[in-house]
Amino acid sequence: MNPYLEQRLQAILKQLRGAHEGGDAMSMATRGSEREVFVDLLLRGSVPMPYRFGSGEVTDVYGNRSGQLDLVIEYPFFPSLPLLGTSQHRLYLVEGVAIVIEVKSSFKQFDDVVRTLKQFRSVIAHGEWPKTEDGHEPNLQRLAVIGTGVATSFPARTAFAAVFYDGCTKPETLRKRCDDADLDVALQLDPCMFYSRHYRDPGYDDPTTAPPKSVEGVGALMAFLCVVAEELRATADVHSHIFRRYVEQEPPPH
Repeated sequence: MNPYLEQRLQAILKQLRGAHEGGDAMSMATRGSEREVFVDLLLRGSVPMPYRFGSGEVTDVYGNRSGQLDLVIEYPFFPSLPLLGTSQHRLYLVEGVAIVIEVKSSFKQFDDVVRTLKQFRSVIAHGEWPKTEDGHEPNLQRLAVIGTGVATSFPARTAFAAVFYDGCTKPETLRKRCDDADLDVALQLDPCMFYSRHYRDPGYDDPTTAPPKSVEGVGALMAFLCVVAEELRATADVHSHIFRRYVEQEPPPH
C-alpha cells in the first residue's frame, strides 16, 4: 500500500477506535454519537461535496416505508423532506438514495442490522408507475459510469452497508453472516476487516456478477470508501417525473 495513504488511514482508524473505547462506559444515547464520529472522521472528510448525510426513513412510489435508518447518503439533485424540525432526520424518496449505512457498536448487533435490511428491502427502487397502461415500462433507471466514461444501465438496487466497531474475530465469520443475510457490504473497525458480496470495479457493468472481496487491516477502510464512492458515481435519470410519480400517481404521456 502507498505508505502515505496507509499512515493517514491508520490515524483515522485510531481516532475511530478511540471514540468507541471512550463511550464504552457511557449511556446508549451517548454511544450513539459513534455514528456521527464515523461520518465526521471518515465519510464527510473523504467524500467530496455536494453529497448530504442524514438519517430518517425511505419511501417509494407505492407507499412502502423503510423504518428508521442510521445513515443515508443521497444524490444531490433529488428532494428530501426534513422530519422532527431538524435538517438531518429526513423522509427520502428511494430514487434519490445512493447508499444506506447502519453503524453499530458491536457485531453482536448483526441481527438488528438484518431486521433493518429486510424492512428497507421492502421499499422498491425504480418500480413501475402506480397506474400503468398497456404494460408501460418503468421510466426511471439507474446508470453506472464505467471506466470508459460510457453510462450503461444495470439492475436498480440501492446499496446497503453495515459498520461495526468491534465484536467479530474472524473474517470468515463476517463473510458467512453477510452471505446468509444477503448484506451487500460490511466493515468492522477492531479488528479491521471488510467484506463485499459483489465488489464492483470498471470490469463489471452489473454489480451482481462482480466477485466478492475480503480485506483485512487498514486497507479495509479504503475498500469501504471505494464502495461508497462507486455508489455515489452512479446516477439516476433526471427525467424521473418525481411529482407525477409520487403526487399525481399517473403514468407519463405516451
